[in-house]
Amino acid sequence: MSRLIDIEPLLDVTINMLTSKLNEKFVDGPSKGKVCMMDDWLGWLAWDSMANVTFGRHYGFIEKEQDVDGLIEDSVNSMRYFAPVCQIPWLDYLLDKNPIKRIGPKPQLTGTLYAVRAISEYKQEIAEKGLKSQNVPHLLDKYLGLEEQHPGMVNDAQLVNWLLPTVIAGGDTTASAMRAVVYFLAKNPETKQKLFFELD
Repeated sequence: MSRLIDIEPLLDVTINMLTSKLNEKFVDGPSKGKVCMMDDWLGWLAWDSMANVTFGRHYGFIEKEQDVDGLIEDSVNSMRYFAPVCQIPWLDYLLDKNPIKRIGPKPQLTGTLYAVRAISEYKQEIAEKGLKSQNVPHLLDKYLGLEEQHPGMVNDAQLVNWLLPTVIAGGDTTASAMRAVVYFLAKNPETKQKLFFELD
């Protein structure tokens, strides 16, 4: 729980960005009074939150109101493949590891390239400014500290291996959990009121 408190300011930035965008669009803006597809917004919130906690910057889902560079689509397609393969492992040899014709999800190149770019740009920013950009350290900060302490063991490839699963797994699972909570609260107004009362 103390780890969550450490990163809470990073989450607050993303939540504030979401609420500002929703107010601007659905309260005061052109979509006032129209249906707000909260499942999309919660997905974008989850992915941008995980990116901010991991890299110290957002992917831009909330800002652009869409799946940026197909990251979510790639992740969903991978999950569709891995769900049955995890239950029937020999299918992986028949499909993705088939020596004649590979039949599997495309590699997660978009996410990998984003992670490589984020690491490179952040290292360059530190070199130019001589200090880290935020008061609250994100995961990339912490892992760069490990790279400094153990230069022979930790390199950029290892950083990508550590950072990418955090964003991909965290974005998908967090989005699913938030969507379920909001859905069931909307279906059960008395429970929603009880939650609001306890939060106040």
